Amino acid sequence: MLENFQKLDWQSFIIETLRRRKAEGLTQKTHAALANVSIPTMAAFERGDKTVSLEKAFDILRVVGMIEPERQENDQDVFVDRFLKRWQELVDETPIDCPERLPHGYCYFDYYFEGEIKSFHLNEFEGILHLSTFCTLFLSSQDEIRPIPSSKQEGIECRYIPFLGRPILPYYWQAYREGRFAFLQGYKEDQAETFPPKSIFDSVLPVRKIAEALMQARYLARRLQKKDPLRLHFRATYKGLAGRMLKLWSNPLKTVSLQEGASKTDTVISEISIETETLQRDLSTHVYKIIAPVYEVFGVTNFSKSFIDQEVERSKEVPLVQGMGDESH
Repeated sequence: MLENFQKLDWQSFIIETLRRRKAEGLTQKTHAALANVSIPTMAAFERGDKTVSLEKAFDILRVVGMIEPERQENDQDVFVDRFLKRWQELVDETPIDCPERLPHGYCYFDYYFEGEIKSFHLNEFEGILHLSTFCTLFLSSQDEIRPIPSSKQEGIECRYIPFLGRPILPYYWQAYREGRFAFLQGYKEDQAETFPPKSIFDSVLPVRKIAEALMQARYLARRLQKKDPLRLHFRATYKGLAGRMLKLWSNPLKTVSLQEGASKTDTVISEISIETETLQRDLSTHVYKIIAPVYEVFGVTNFSKSFIDQEVERSKEVPLVQGMGDESH
C-alpha cells in the first residue's frame, strides 16, 4: 500500500546543503571535518553518488542543520550539561546588568582523562588545583572555591564576579576528582573601549588560552595518574561568534598573516584526543589542530604554523606556566 508514498528528492537536499554551507562560511574541508567524513566522501555526496552510506550522508546534513543533532550522551556530556546548568543557576541570581551573565558570548574548555587515576580526599585535590592554572592564574582569593552542591564531595567549583571597574573577566570552573574539568569565561575583546561588544574576535588570545589549558592538563595528568600516562580528551567551545570580525586586537603592533573576515557561524566546537606525554613535545601542533576550525569560520583556511609556535612560546613565558613545565615536580 505505497500509492501515497512520495519519492525523496535527494538532489534538493544536496543543493540546500551546499547553500547552507556557503551561508555559514564553511569550506568543503571544514564541513567534512565537522561531519567526521573524508573529503572524497564529501565530494561524492555533492555529486549525488549513491555509494555514500546513509549514515555518512546524515552526518553531512547534520552539520548544516538539515537533521536534528544526534545525541549520544556520554559521561563527559552529562558533566558539561550539569556544569553549564550550574553556571546558569548562579548567573540567574545576579542583577540583570551583572557582567557574569556574559550576554555577548563566551568560550569554555572541558576535558577528561582516560586511564587509572589516584584517589584523593577533596582537600588534597583542591591543593593540587591550587598549583595549576585553574587557581593560580585567575583566582583573587580562596573564598570563591567551594564544594559543588549535590556533588557528594566529589567536585569543586569556583566563580568570580569582578568588582566594579576591575578589568578581570568573570569566569566559572568546575573540577572533579575523577579527572573531569571545565572552565568558562567571556571574551576580553568585549571589554575593549575602541570596539562595541560582540564586534571582534582576537586572533591571538585564543591560541594562548588553549596552550595554557593544555599545559594545565599536562600538569594535572602527571599528578593524577596512578602509574601509566593518561590520555586527554579536550574540547574547546566558542559561542557568540556570528558577526564578529577577526582582529589582532591584543597586540596591534604585531604583524600576522591572517586575513580578517566576519564569522557567519555562531558556535564552533573543536576536539582533540591525545596522549598526555606528548603535550610538552608537541604542544604547538596540538594547539594548531584545535584552533584551525575556529579560524576557518572567519575565512582563514591557511595560516602559518610558525605563528602558532610563537604564541605558544609566549604563553610559556608566564612564570606559573613555566613552573608547570617542570618535570621534577
